[in-house]
Amino acid sequence: MRQVFFITDDRMTAMIWQGSHLISKYEFLERESAEVAEYLEKSKDIISSIIVDVLEEEITLTTIPHVRPNERKFLIDRVLTRLHRGAEFSTAKVVGREKNKRRDDRLLVSGMTSNQPLISWLDLFNKHDVFIKGVYSLPLLTGNILKVLKVKRGLTLLVSRQSKKFIRQSIFKDGRLFYSRNIPASQNLDVNAFASDLQKTKKYLENQKLLMTEDSVNVLILSSGRFYSQLSGLDELLPDMDIAYVRHDDLRKTLGIKSEFNIAGQEIFSRLLLGSMAENHYGRVVDLSKYKKKVRESWINYMSVSAAFSLVLLTAKFYIDIDVLDYKVEGIEEQIKVLKKHNDRLEDNLSKLPAKAKQMKVFVDNVSDVQQLSMHGMETSVAAISQVFSAYKSVSLLDLKWSVNPTEHASGSNNKSGSNRRKVSKVIDGGHVLEIRVALDFSELSNQNASRVVDSFLSSLKNLKSVKTAVVTQKAIRASSADNMRGEFTDTTKNQSELSLTLQMEELGNAS
Repeated sequence: MRQVFFITDDRMTAMIWQGSHLISKYEFLERESAEVAEYLEKSKDIISSIIVDVLEEEITLTTIPHVRPNERKFLIDRVLTRLHRGAEFSTAKVVGREKNKRRDDRLLVSGMTSNQPLISWLDLFNKHDVFIKGVYSLPLLTGNILKVLKVKRGLTLLVSRQSKKFIRQSIFKDGRLFYSRNIPASQNLDVNAFASDLQKTKKYLENQKLLMTEDSVNVLILSSGRFYSQLSGLDELLPDMDIAYVRHDDLRKTLGIKSEFNIAGQEIFSRLLLGSMAENHYGRVVDLSKYKKKVRESWINYMSVSAAFSLVLLTAKFYIDIDVLDYKVEGIEEQIKVLKKHNDRLEDNLSKLPAKAKQMKVFVDNVSDVQQLSMHGMETSVAAISQVFSAYKSVSLLDLKWSVNPTEHASGSNNKSGSNRRKVSKVIDGGHVLEIRVALDFSELSNQNASRVVDSFLSSLKNLKSVKTAVVTQKAIRASSADNMRGEFTDTTKNQSELSLTLQMEELGNAS
């Protein structure tokens, strides 16, 4: 379980994550409110990270000579002192090399022009003993979005909104950040002013010789539904820019975020932080000391448990034979339990056989009667109907009768030899009729709609290839009452009701 505090100029959002599942989310507008203090006391034992996205943060790209690592640290410290006067909330990272003859290192510098927004929150977290793992800059985390979207080449202007007061623009070249700024904007966004800000950013790229005047800029906008609707008509205002929109809901599916809360930019960047190995950007030693102490204590506890476990293993080797014997006995007992369950299941299945055998006997007896009438091919029909009955446990067979529909009867004589006369009889069969009487047991229906069971049973009979038609000759069943159509059963309906059917079977081959 991990916690992320997302701090902007107008609010602090606290989110607790369990893997990719956002468990809770709270927003606080006042830093010194009782609600904030109460929340921090309840969640102070959870390892927490801080993401900062404020107007006071400045991102710049500069160069330093390419020197050895031990000399590079000295140069970076000089740059931080020159740009941010050695501010404690500043950081720098080499992000590549220039293509000129000197091959200087590109240095991305990030820092707070005013540390008041962040330091006041850190003091509050320390007051309530919250375990802070690190403080992270949102612009420095933004590149993870491009990795998720698999944008690796070209110049990309990424636009996102995490605050009601401003919109962030970040510029990437080949997936590497080199500039980011916040643009003040109200909730009711003016699309013309927004387009003008994008034009200013393009002009900055031209001045930095990163873009030619005739080149097109790839603009990638992370948007909620409301932000997207406010940008209507932006494509017509910026015909020289290639604008693409990525909805928060699409990123939610891509990142596999599971939550009952609405997912916006803050939640997306928090999930990206927890899923990455980002280094701490702005955390001070005093702020991280509690977290490091907790990690150290955890390792001490882990080593103590490991030592105790090793001692137990060392002692247990003298009793290994007894342990193995006990293990074998337990294994045999488990096998006996499994075999007993299997035997009970077989006995339960065997107990159901007599009823099924009685039902099959009715079929077999009637097949014998049909065979006595010199009809052939009846076994296939009987077997198919029997399978239908076996699929409906609440339907049991009471009685069935077969009858033949002869369509033609002819008799004649064979005159080929005058001395050897014999009569020939010929019956052309038009099919046979099967009358079935069944019982429907309501107690086995588990409060299902009995009428639906009857209809399904009839449909199964009609689907048989050997059945031409199926007609209900008598539907004496209480399941057709209004109560049972609503799935309600009374004591008077929970008993057996009979149903009579007439099946017109297929025509059989001529029998002589």
